[in-house]
Amino acid sequence: MIRGIKEASFFLLSHPEDGMSLPDTALINYGIIKINKTGIYLKALERWNTKDAADRIVWANFRTHMIEEYEKLPRKRGGTTLGQEGYGGAFNAT
Repeated sequence: MIRGIKEASFFLLSHPEDGMSLPDTALINYGIIKINKTGIYLKALERWNTKDAADRIVWANFRTHMIEEYEKLPRKRGGTTLGQEGYGGAFNAT
């Protein structure tokens, strides 16, 4: 997903008009929207929101944070499950 966002930014910036550029905040907002839609890395986004405001407006920081969170989950917990993301086991109670 991170790679796709960066590729989209290259496409948008391939023919900038009068020095227009895509700001880091736009890339970050797009990334947050995409991650929210997956519903898997909500805890990673919560941890992102606890960072200092100056750090949260830099694309490189967002990218690094999300890659670290992605790599941390399989290593520590054996992958993501809904229970690890804060959801209960209601579907298992039949």
